[in-house]
Amino acid sequence: MLQLGRIDAWFNGTPESIWYWNQQFAERQLVIGDSVVTNLLFLAASKKTDPTLVQQIAIQIQLLHDEGFVEKTKQHYLQPQ
Repeated sequence: MLQLGRIDAWFNGTPESIWYWNQQFAERQLVIGDSVVTNLLFLAASKKTDPTLVQQIAIQIQLLHDEGFVEKTKQHYLQPQ
């Protein structure tokens, strides 16, 4: 609807919006304003989940951040194709 001029603005998460726009309309410029609100993302598990597994997952996620994998992945998907 934004592309067709039926709406003037599109409210969505910034990374998701950039990725979608780049997939559909990479040749057109997307103007992104300041964030209205930010949200944290959580990874949840059952209370029955083995605490050792929870700790191992937390460590692996932190390693992905520390090694730059998360940032590299974001850049890969947020660059125009």
